[in-house]
Formats: sequence, structure tokens, C-alpha cells
Amino acid sequence: MLARSPSVRSGAVTRASRDAVIGDLAVQEGQFLGLLEGEPVTAGPLLQPVAREVLERLLEPDADVLMILAGENADGVDDLVAFVQEQHSELEIEVHDGGQPHYPLLFAAE
Repeated sequence: MLARSPSVRSGAVTRASRDAVIGDLAVQEGQFLGLLEGEPVTAGPLLQPVAREVLERLLEPDADVLMILAGENADGVDDLVAFVQEQHSELEIEVHDGGQPHYPLLFAAE
């Protein structure tokens, strides 16, 4: 899907497998790591704040659709959807159970 449309942007939340410093971003092993277009943009101990930061960066003013793939241990997806709906009421949101083990959340916005 991403290769077919240049207007689709991607984001993800995963867990850091080790301590690292990536540019100005320091992340500790086990923390959630937020990625935008494959690049690290935020990190923290709680899933929701990291996911919200990724989504705020991902959702440009002209985005019409957001797809969320919930992986294993993706707690609070309903709360995340409510947050996005509150901030972007015009956005169509699709949520699917992706079951992916290493990424609690994957996002695609178009």
C-alpha cells in the first residue's frame, strides 16, 4: 500500500531492544520508541504519550484517512482513537487487529 501511493505516510510504535542515542533522541531498553517514516522521533515509558506524539506528527492538515494496525500488547487503542477523533473530527479512522508481535501500533495516513 505504501509503495503505491506517495501520499501515504507511515508511523509506528515499537519497544527499544537496547539503550541508544539516535540524533538528539535518547531511548532506554524496553521503552516505547515512536517512528515516523521509519525515523525515530520520540520515546518514553508509556505507550499512549509516544503514540500520540507520532500521530500528531503524522497527521497533516490534508489527511483524510488514518489506519491503525493494533499488534500484540496494544493497550488503550480505544482511548487513542478517541483522542484522534477529538483532535481531527473530519478524519476517517480504521482500526484493524494486525497481531504483529514487535510493533504494538502501526499507522498509515493518507
